[in-house]
Amino acid sequence: MGDCVWIFLMVVAVGILYVHHTQAQSSGSIAKEGCEDNCGDVRIPFPFGIGGTNCFSSHHFKIECIDSIPYNHGLQVVKIMTNSGKIRSLMKISYVCYDQFGANTLDVQQEIGHDDQSFLFSSTDNIFTAVGCDTIAFITGTRGQNYTGGCISLCANVNDAMENECSGIGCCQSAIPNGLGTYKSNIQSQNNHSDIQGNDCSYAFLTEKNSPYENYTFQTSDLSSMDKNRTFPIICDWVISNQTCEEAKNAGDSKCISVNSHCSDSPSKHGYFCNCNSGYDGSPYLKDGCQDINECEDDSSICGENNCENMIGNYTCTCRDGFSKTDADEKPPYRKNLRCSPVGKNSRSLVLPILVAIASAFLTSSVGIWIYMVRQKRKIAELKQRHFHQNGGSMLERKISSKHGISQDFKLYSKEQVEYATNNYDQSKIIGRGGQGVVYKGKFRYDQRTFAIKKSLVVDGSKVDEFVNEMAILSQINHRNVVKLLGCCLEVEDPLLVYEYIPNGTLYHHIQMHSLPWGIRVSIAAGTASALAYLHSSISVPIIHRDVKSSNILIDLDHTAKLSDFGASKSIPVNVAQVTTLVQGTLGYLDPEYMLTHQLTKKSDVYSFGVVLVELLTGLIPLSYERAESERSIAMLFVSAIKNDRIDQIMDPTILNDATVVQMKQVADIAGRCLKMKGEDRPSMTEISMELETLRATITGSSRHHAWIPNDTQVTRLRTFIEQPVTISSQESGITDDLNTTTLGNLDANDISLIKSQWYR
Repeated sequence: MGDCVWIFLMVVAVGILYVHHTQAQSSGSIAKEGCEDNCGDVRIPFPFGIGGTNCFSSHHFKIECIDSIPYNHGLQVVKIMTNSGKIRSLMKISYVCYDQFGANTLDVQQEIGHDDQSFLFSSTDNIFTAVGCDTIAFITGTRGQNYTGGCISLCANVNDAMENECSGIGCCQSAIPNGLGTYKSNIQSQNNHSDIQGNDCSYAFLTEKNSPYENYTFQTSDLSSMDKNRTFPIICDWVISNQTCEEAKNAGDSKCISVNSHCSDSPSKHGYFCNCNSGYDGSPYLKDGCQDINECEDDSSICGENNCENMIGNYTCTCRDGFSKTDADEKPPYRKNLRCSPVGKNSRSLVLPILVAIASAFLTSSVGIWIYMVRQKRKIAELKQRHFHQNGGSMLERKISSKHGISQDFKLYSKEQVEYATNNYDQSKIIGRGGQGVVYKGKFRYDQRTFAIKKSLVVDGSKVDEFVNEMAILSQINHRNVVKLLGCCLEVEDPLLVYEYIPNGTLYHHIQMHSLPWGIRVSIAAGTASALAYLHSSISVPIIHRDVKSSNILIDLDHTAKLSDFGASKSIPVNVAQVTTLVQGTLGYLDPEYMLTHQLTKKSDVYSFGVVLVELLTGLIPLSYERAESERSIAMLFVSAIKNDRIDQIMDPTILNDATVVQMKQVADIAGRCLKMKGEDRPSMTEISMELETLRATITGSSRHHAWIPNDTQVTRLRTFIEQPVTISSQESGITDDLNTTTLGNLDANDISLIKSQWYR
C-alpha cells in the first residue's frame, strides 16, 4: 500500500513539473538557467543579467539589482528592448548655480562613459537640452575621436522666455551625432547670471524625444525653480557584437543561436543584435530561447466570435460549433474576418441575400469612398489655402499684380509643382542641409532648367509682413554675384523658395581642395565684396547678410562667386545704423562686437568677410580643434601673425608661386582691417570692393594670370565634392546656425574661455 502511494505521488510530481516546464517554455526563456529574469517590475533578458558572470554576456550587460531597482553603467534601467537593440535609462540633470555677486555656489556635471562601442547614445531618440538666461552648455564625448557640441540659451530677463518654446530664449536644444559612446556635460556662463533677476542657475541634460515615459516641455518656472534631483529618460543603442550580420555569418560566430531567431544590423551601424521571429518570444541569444507565443491566451478576442487555435509560430481562427466556413477557397491561417455560416442551412437560399448584401455593400462603399475623396480634396484645398494666407500669399499676390515692389519674373509655384520637381521631397534630391533649411535640386514640369528649391523655416505669424517684404526685396536683387531668387511656394506649412541652381560647389570646398589659383581667389573675393556692397548700399532697403562664410559662397562653372543663403539676413531702414537682435551666425565668422552687444551693423558682415579673405590667403578652416589652443580661431591666428610679422608662415603654399608679395600683402592688409575689434574701425564693403576690384583688374591685365584648367585629379576630387549633399559639419564651421539657437561645434570648455578672453575685452 505504501509503495502505491509513493508511486502515485511521484507521478503527480512529474506531471506538475512537466506542466510548469511547458508553461515556462511557452512564455519564452529570457534569462540563463539559474539566473533572475527580472528586477522589480523590469524584465532582464539575456544578454543582460543579474548575478554571476555566467548570467550576462559581458560586463557591459551586467545589471545591478539594488532594492528592486536595476542599474546598468550607473544609470537606472526602465526598459530593455531586445527586439530593437535599445535600453531606456534615467539620467540626472547637470546644473551650475551662482549667487548675486556671480560667485559659483553649485556645480554638478553628469558624466557617463561606455568603454567600448557596444553601447551608443541614440542620435535619433535623444536630444541635448539646456535651460537658463545666461547659459552656454556643451556636450563632450567620443565618437571614434573627441567630439564637442551644444547650444546657447540667452535672455535679458526671465519674462522674455515663452512657455513650451525652446528656441534659444531661456531654453535651447541641439541634436547629438551618431556614434557617441561617452557623454559629459560642461556648463559655462558669460556673466555668471549676475545681471539676470530670477535665474541663478543653468541646467543641461540629455533626454529622449517623444518618450512614452516622460517628455520634457520647457516651462518658464524652470528658470527659477527646476528640481535639481530631476531625471530624464534616455535611449542607448546596444549591440551584441561590433560585426555586421554578414560578417558574423561568414565568420561562423553569430550570437543568434536560438532557432526561430534572426540577425538585425543596428541603425547606428556599430554592430548587430538578434530578434525572435514573428510569433515567438524570449531571448534569441539562448539555445531554444525563442518559444512560440500562444496568441489565443494572450488575446481572447483575437478571433472575435470564432474559436482560436494556437499554431507553432502562428495561430488560426476556426468556426464555432454549429457553423462552417462559408468561403471554400479561403486558405489558412484564418483571422478574425473568417466568415462562417450555420451548418445545414440551404446554401441556395443564401445566394440571393448574399448577392443583395454584396451589391448594397458595394454601392454604399462606392458612395462612401466618393464622399470621402471629395471631402479630402476639399480639406487639402482648404489646407493649401490656409497655408498660403498664413505665409503671406495674398499680400504677395497684390504686390505682383500691382507691378510695384516685386520683380515681374517672380513666380508663385503650386504645392503640386514643387512635389513634382523634388519627386515628393526624395532624399536623393537633397544637395544641402543647414540651420536655415534643406535644399533640393529639381526640375519643374515643362521646364528643362535645374533649380535649387529650399525648404525654409516656419514663418512666424506675427512677422508675415516682414517675411513678404524681405522676399519682395530679395526678388529685386539683380547682381551677378548674388544667387537669384526666382519664386516661392506658400501652399505648404513651411515656405519653399526657388533659386537659380549653381552647379560647381562652394568656396569652402574649393579652398579645402587647395585647387584655386591666386587670380581666381582674388576674383572671387572681389565678386563677393561687390555683392555685399550692393546689399549694404545700392538697394532701397539695405540688407545685412548676417552669415557670410565660405560655405555660403557658391562657385559657378566660370568660377564666378555667388552669395547665397539669406535665411539669417536682416533688412534695416536706410537711416538706421544698427539693430538689436539675438546673436545668430557661425562661430569662427561671428563679429565679436555683435556677440557681446547684440547690436547688428553692416560692419558685422565686414568682419565675417575678413575671415573669408583669411581663408583664401591661408587655406585654413576658421575654427579647428586640431590646432593649438591659441590658434584655434583663424581670425586670432591671423591678427597675431600680422603683429609678429610672420604672415608668410601661414600663407597657403599653393599660391606662393602664383601671387606677388605686394598682392598678398594688399589682400592681407584688407583682411586685417576687416578684423578690427571695433566695428567703427573697419572699412565699409564699398571701400573693400573698390580696392579688390582694382587688384583684380591689375592681375587680369598682367601676364602672370591665365585661364585656369584643373588637372584630372582636381576634376575628380571636385566632382566628388559637388555631387555629395553639402552639410557643413562641426569640423568645418565650428557651429551650425539654427533660428535663435547658436549651436556650438568642435569646441571644449577651454575654447569658449579663449574666445571670451580675446573677444569679450
